[in-house]
Amino acid sequence: MKHPVAVMTIAISPDGTSIASGCSDGIIRVWDSISLTPIGTWQAHSNTITSVTFSPDGTRLVSSSFDLTIKIWDAMSGAPHGEPLLGHSGRIRSVAVSPDGTHIVSASHDNTVRVWDSLDGIPIGEPLLKHTLPITSVAFSPDGTRIISGSFDVTIQIWDAVSGAPIGMPLRGHSEVVMSLAFSPDGTLIVSGSQDRTVRIWDASSHSLIRSLCGHSDGVVSVAFSPDGSRIASGSSDNTLRIWDALSGELIGVPLRGHTHGVTSLAFSPDATLIISGSYDKTIRVWSITDVPAVDSPQAPAHASTVNSMAFSPDGARVVSSPDGSTVTIWDASSGVLVGKAVLDHSSITSVAVSPDGSYIVTGSFDGMIRIWDFESCERIGESWKGHEGAVTSVAFSPNSVQLVSASVDKAVQIWGVTSGLQAGEALRVHTGAVRSAVFSPNGDCIVSGSDDKTIHVWNLSMDTSIAKLSQDIGYTVSSVAFCPNDSRVVLGCENNTVLIWDYSSGTIIGQPLLGHSAPVTSAAVSPNGAYIISGSLDKTVRIWDARTGEPVGASRQGHNDGVMSVAFSPDGTRFISGSSDKTIRVWAAPTARGLSKTALDTAPATNSSPIFSHDCVLHDDGWVTTPDNLLCFWVPLYYHSGLLWPDTLTVIGAPPVRIDFNHGAQWISCLTGNT
Repeated sequence: MKHPVAVMTIAISPDGTSIASGCSDGIIRVWDSISLTPIGTWQAHSNTITSVTFSPDGTRLVSSSFDLTIKIWDAMSGAPHGEPLLGHSGRIRSVAVSPDGTHIVSASHDNTVRVWDSLDGIPIGEPLLKHTLPITSVAFSPDGTRIISGSFDVTIQIWDAVSGAPIGMPLRGHSEVVMSLAFSPDGTLIVSGSQDRTVRIWDASSHSLIRSLCGHSDGVVSVAFSPDGSRIASGSSDNTLRIWDALSGELIGVPLRGHTHGVTSLAFSPDATLIISGSYDKTIRVWSITDVPAVDSPQAPAHASTVNSMAFSPDGARVVSSPDGSTVTIWDASSGVLVGKAVLDHSSITSVAVSPDGSYIVTGSFDGMIRIWDFESCERIGESWKGHEGAVTSVAFSPNSVQLVSASVDKAVQIWGVTSGLQAGEALRVHTGAVRSAVFSPNGDCIVSGSDDKTIHVWNLSMDTSIAKLSQDIGYTVSSVAFCPNDSRVVLGCENNTVLIWDYSSGTIIGQPLLGHSAPVTSAAVSPNGAYIISGSLDKTVRIWDARTGEPVGASRQGHNDGVMSVAFSPDGTRFISGSSDKTIRVWAAPTARGLSKTALDTAPATNSSPIFSHDCVLHDDGWVTTPDNLLCFWVPLYYHSGLLWPDTLTVIGAPPVRIDFNHGAQWISCLTGNT
């Protein structure tokens, strides 16, 4: 169903015979759901229509608009029913009709929810005040006794529909704008979609988070329960729709692809056999749920946002990360499957670390808070620690797990007692710019910190003073710092695309910058034996360097589809991990003094070895892998790009791993030269 302008909202009639669409041109269009032909069109508003919904008996349509009005229409003729509902002082984003059809609820950019009498259009009571920022979505419970609202303030509020009083505290968990809400048909669950790219399911009585559904690569703007409550549909700015099992949270089938721009609205048909969706691409699409193909390979729970930080457990068996910015999850480092339950945080997590004794996980958040979790139970220990006035950029434990250090954009470095949660003295304040990274020395006597102010400081903990500073003006931000384990060298990852090695005892740079990256270096780490350095960059690659000579070890490691934000070695040095803005973590076999480690070789998939498939190859956006000489090698469907196992890649966390099988002969290589 093509439109001349963007489709902003859609609704299907209770009997399933009609589909209504509201568009950016202020026009409502009604379509026959069988023939998909238009049966009514009228100019409804003077600005973009943001929401349309049918009355329970299907005889009327209610619409809202950026023109600050709510209007009620005859669903067949388009004739207005009464006067526009006026009262909001900001753009109206959402409307809903009560199950008995007697009330309308609306949400506005004026930060209020209003309830109206649907018969005479008169507001009932005072505006509902609780949200601190514009409200995006509202819905009635199936029994009409409750209202839910979602907001730019990243909260969900439940209201008593009769008194207008808030019920309990706001539901917190999303890290960005809550875009869409719905009750389950039995009223026991709430589903929400957010710009943080997650779908979340909540217990409507206890207000507790049940689970987060991760998979979309852009904001989730519309969610809905199926009429029987067994499924949830989500539509996203990533142009796709996804269907989820409401009980298990598992993705059902593959994402529904067809829209060429972001999905704006969706709805189930009354018999639950179809999903209707509207989009910025000016179309409405009708999807048959029974035709959704099965997922081709096991679907690992995806990260919903950039992997800014991750860490190995002390035994190297598990990897800790934050899949959606507000939860912490534990993954099996060999298989990439989820092995630890997510634990809820209340702000966007920016950094994670695991204590050397394996007892604790620490998280630093955008709200400046530090939180400690029990590693095995994933339960939070004690209250949050407040020590920074800005986002926490880095957290790290001392070697004996007794202390931890945090760094922040507030220009401070803070040391904490792990068991007490108390600050160990005053914050260390020397930097004049945001501190990007801070770590303990291998013996725990010192801390090194790097900053936007283009300086590095080494702190003597016994004196709480800076005992060494990079003596020369390096002229660029230091985004990452790491101690070498056996001497006074510190490895620096820098925004000018280089890695530097600095001797803090002499205060001088050792040798020449390590050159090879074509974009800023975001993270660097040193192997436990001090022999190798790894660096991750916004150029999407990881590079390995000989820590003694500064020479590159082999070609850059490819595989990520977006910038690499974090790297770390396993405790035994046989593997390393990289986290990326492509929302995946890759586990790699690490080199040793004699080449690839035996442990890594034992676990590396032999089927991904080939005389031509190497790290010098290039995976293009169209799916073709080419050799360094730009000869076609093989083609990979777009759906499998993020999970493709490159040479030395042991597994991928956050995408289904895809292995290329080269064990069926080498005759296909003749295609490279055009031979038959």
